[in-house]
Amino acid sequence: MEEMVRKIDDISNFKLVNEVFQFARSNKLLTPTDDTKKHKNVICELDEAKYYAWEKTYGDDELTWADYRANKVSDIWEKIYENDDKFSDIENLLTSILEELSEEVKRKPDRKHSALLDDVISDLEACIYSRVIEADSNSFFGGVFSSYTDGFWPCGFKSSTNINDIILYSRSVEINKQDTQSCCSK
Repeated sequence: MEEMVRKIDDISNFKLVNEVFQFARSNKLLTPTDDTKKHKNVICELDEAKYYAWEKTYGDDELTWADYRANKVSDIWEKIYENDDKFSDIENLLTSILEELSEEVKRKPDRKHSALLDDVISDLEACIYSRVIEADSNSFFGGVFSSYTDGFWPCGFKSSTNINDIILYSRSVEINKQDTQSCCSK
């Protein structure tokens, strides 16, 4: 653990990276906070969330949420590859951090939510890479991380491919039906 802290300290945006890492170590993954009512587009059915994440397509390119996220990660990797020295430095610094993050996340979900593990790990890793390269200026991965810290799994878009129009899965949230619009119809 001490070596992990030292590696995080070597990263220029270490506070932002550490925030993601500490979240992964917490017991807050998929645990809604008191701020759940500030969110719209919240769904509570896991099968419905999986549909929006892995099957429904969005935009003119007809990308799934998973494909859309992958494209956003590609944008970050383009910036990393622009400078070969930066790539090897980042890769060397983050390898053990990302391995530990993955192990931490794998311990969190219950069996019902284990299918989400790869997506959750990929999202949090992308948040780390984004914060290393772009600090906190990437609104997409900033929104994704904020969704996780509020206890949700970001899994799609209501209509537009705008981070403010994101669909959030909650495994246990009581929603006042008057305050929430039904956002999800197949």
